[in-house]
Amino acid sequence: YQFDPYKDTFREINGLHTIKDEIILSIFEHNNEIWFGTYSGVWVYEYLKGDFILKRTFLNDYNITEILKDSDEIYWFTTKNNGVFAVPSIHVENHSVLENEKNITSLEKINDSLLAFGTANGNIGFHNPSTQENSYLNVPSTYRVSSIKYLPQNNQLLISKDINSYAFNLKTKKLVKNVAVSLQNVKSFTHINNDLLYTTGSVASVLKNGNIEEKGQVISTNKRTYASHFQNKTNQTYIAYVDNIYVFDKHWNSRIVTLDNEPIFGKSFTETEDGVVWVGTFKNGLVGIKDDQVIQH
Repeated sequence: YQFDPYKDTFREINGLHTIKDEIILSIFEHNNEIWFGTYSGVWVYEYLKGDFILKRTFLNDYNITEILKDSDEIYWFTTKNNGVFAVPSIHVENHSVLENEKNITSLEKINDSLLAFGTANGNIGFHNPSTQENSYLNVPSTYRVSSIKYLPQNNQLLISKDINSYAFNLKTKKLVKNVAVSLQNVKSFTHINNDLLYTTGSVASVLKNGNIEEKGQVISTNKRTYASHFQNKTNQTYIAYVDNIYVFDKHWNSRIVTLDNEPIFGKSFTETEDGVVWVGTFKNGLVGIKDDQVIQH
């Protein structure tokens, strides 16, 4: 209901029936929209001529306890038991895939009208956001897709599985098994200018110009990795290893970044426009790094 304190009257509101069974934890106003934080994510409604129209939902697997926007246009979502999400751009849409393909392990943008995805049961698919249609690639292996990466310079999609790896040419539609360079069980792919860094459970290596026909420059061996990130502004590369966060310069000289002189156990990276590299960690929540120093925690 909508209450008018001047007239002391109630009016039934239309359009909120879709959220009537949800427990609302927070409410946030954004332009002409009302965002509801619930036990099943964020529900975004447009308020139009006295009625509410559902526009989209996102973060559906999380309990959203608070929503705010800071002066840098970053949106912050606090959750119950799952830490804090920092989202630089809030143009979030929900795209459906087939019911048996919801366990997506890797997602990669090819262009504005095509997304590639890999799944836990070994499928490789392509999703058109405009038509909501999916198409599939026949990959001769049902092993989990651990990571995928698009190489625009040769129009190839690299496919890493727990066992074996492949390259798919989007122009010729030809799929080949990688031989010269084994890209199986890759934890992360990262573009470094024209080169490609890949990290696995034991190796970090750089492929010159993304060339999968030649062995790359080995950065480290016998050490487990979890994620990687290249910062274009500083020409630095971040790698989350099992024992700490390492920052490499363009010559691959490394140094570590610590939190109160303790190691940072990272599992994901993102970067905001102000040059802060954010690290999602296993036990320290969200950590912000700039100029090789922790500035936010």
